[in-house]
Amino acid sequence: VGAENTGLLSAGQHGTTFGGNPIACAAALAVLTTIETEGLIDHARRLGEQLTTELATIPGIAEVTGQGLLLGLRLAGDNPDAKAVAKRALEAGFIVNPVTPERLRLAP
Repeated sequence: VGAENTGLLSAGQHGTTFGGNPIACAAALAVLTTIETEGLIDHARRLGEQLTTELATIPGIAEVTGQGLLLGLRLAGDNPDAKAVAKRALEAGFIVNPVTPERLRLAP
């Protein structure tokens, strides 16, 4: 029975722009293989630990949270201004995301 006879799907409803295809699947497999063979998860974990340790020593940072290289920084002080810090960071060449008035997100 064709889809036009079931009333469930009509022409064009079963396709997708972002659906799987052989090229997309091959690219995804290559990425996953690279992540595994080059130890990128372990590398991100080690760099995250080092970055967390070093960031915690900077005056004005009250707390560092997160895992790997996806980190959050809670700013210290009575009136922290994450937007101002993000602006200064951008001027210095670093892109950070002020997610609350007192917290920055690092996602290198």
